[in-house]
Amino acid sequence: MEIEIFSLCDHAQDFGGKMIIVGTFDAIWAGGFPCMHPSCAIAGRIRFEGSEAGKHSLRIQIVDADGREIVPPLQGELNIMRPPNGSSMAANFVLTLGQLTFPSAGIYSIDLFVNDIPSRSLPIMVQLQPNQQPPVQ
Repeated sequence: MEIEIFSLCDHAQDFGGKMIIVGTFDAIWAGGFPCMHPSCAIAGRIRFEGSEAGKHSLRIQIVDADGREIVPPLQGELNIMRPPNGSSMAANFVLTLGQLTFPSAGIYSIDLFVNDIPSRSLPIMVQLQPNQQPPVQ
C-alpha cells in the first residue's frame, strides 16, 4: 500500500477515478477564537497491490497538539477489487467538512489510519491574523 495523495484543501472531487483538488493549504488565519472554517475537504489517493485486494478500513482524526480530538473520528471503508492484470489499483476518497471549529491558536494534526495503522499526518497551523489583537482578560 502506498499513499499517493493526502491533502487538506478548499474542495475535492473524485470524478470517475480522476481526483480534482482545489486550494491545498496547511494554515488558517483567524480573526479570533474559537474560529470556524466554513468548508474544506480532505482528499486522498491510496494505491494497493493486487495481493492487497479486499476491504480496508479508514479513520481520520483531527487532533490538537495534546492529541485531543476536536471532532469525532471520521470512519469509512474501501473495498479494493483485484485488478484484471494483477498489478495495482488506486482508490480515491474525499471527505467534505463543514464548519470545522478550532478552539484556540496552535498546531493541529489530521491523522490518517489505514486498517488501524497510523499511515500519514497533515499539520495545520491555526494562528491569529497579524492585524488582530487578542482580547484583554
